[in-house]
Amino acid sequence: MNTFGVKIMQLPSAYGLPMPAYPDEKSPGMELCAAISTNLVSLRENERVNIPTGLIIDLPTGLEAQVRSIPENVENEGWGVLLGPMTIGADKNKEIVVTLYNTSDKTIMIKRGTKIALLVVAPVAKVQWQELENA
Repeated sequence: MNTFGVKIMQLPSAYGLPMPAYPDEKSPGMELCAAISTNLVSLRENERVNIPTGLIIDLPTGLEAQVRSIPENVENEGWGVLLGPMTIGADKNKEIVVTLYNTSDKTIMIKRGTKIALLVVAPVAKVQWQELENA
């Protein structure tokens, strides 16, 4: 397994929240928490909401980060990342905001510090097209 150094900045809105971390040594993704300023945000049936993480990452060229749903949230509660995975490249240097979508028939309450998504960092392969004369 490869290990990469990636710079991260925690904004004031995320102070007191844990930094992204792997839930266990076999997990490919680090958990991201909701850095909301209010105590609760409601996510009603068939609604989407943008949830800030209070984190900015500075990926080196050659790496990407994907924001993905947490399987347990989708399977057990019916909510996750809208149209995930969302890709963050080395060319983006702004706060990670996760768009969540509720497919269940009940309102989901997101609290400050709720684990809302997984962040998977991986190398990127660059492609050089070789056009064919005939198909």
